[in-house]
Amino acid sequence: MNFSQLEDGAAINVSPSVLVDFKFGNKRRNRPSKDYDQIKASIEAQGILQNLVTRPHPEDDTKLELLAGYGRKDIAIDLALVEVPVKVLMVDDREAYLIHMAENIHRTDLSTVDLAMAAQEYNTMFAGDREAVAKEINKPLKQVNELLELMKCSEKVLKAVEDGNNKFSFAHALALAPFSPTKHKKSYLI
Repeated sequence: MNFSQLEDGAAINVSPSVLVDFKFGNKRRNRPSKDYDQIKASIEAQGILQNLVTRPHPEDDTKLELLAGYGRKDIAIDLALVEVPVKVLMVDDREAYLIHMAENIHRTDLSTVDLAMAAQEYNTMFAGDREAVAKEINKPLKQVNELLELMKCSEKVLKAVEDGNNKFSFAHALALAPFSPTKHKKSYLI
């Protein structure tokens, strides 16, 4: 099927095999296995109730680029579902990216690090306008500033925050943020 010939907003069923990851990648770093298992049980019992959001693949009209619904797609593959419901949007890269980000930003189980990464990407998109970022992610400006500060931390520090290391908190990470990654390695907490 040539997906680029569809009308904007078309709702169709497709094989999960035609879905290709968004070219900018999935912004969510991890998903709690408990949530995945609950969603899987729900889909097994009732099917997929919310369409995955896609657009025609920019280089292959026979594929769809997945903008939102990575968990549902993965579960469909795990359950060997033959078809999944999708909504096909005719959007450019910027609009596709905003849709992808919005899908993840409004999740209640989004980790602090995932939220910080989203804030950093929105900060780039909005040319450093942190008030616009705060409005977009629906967080106070103070929290946006802290999230952006967190992104100065090394991967090791971000992982400790993400893992919920008992000895290491978001406040510890913020205290380390101004220092070089070399200093992060010397922290006795991680």
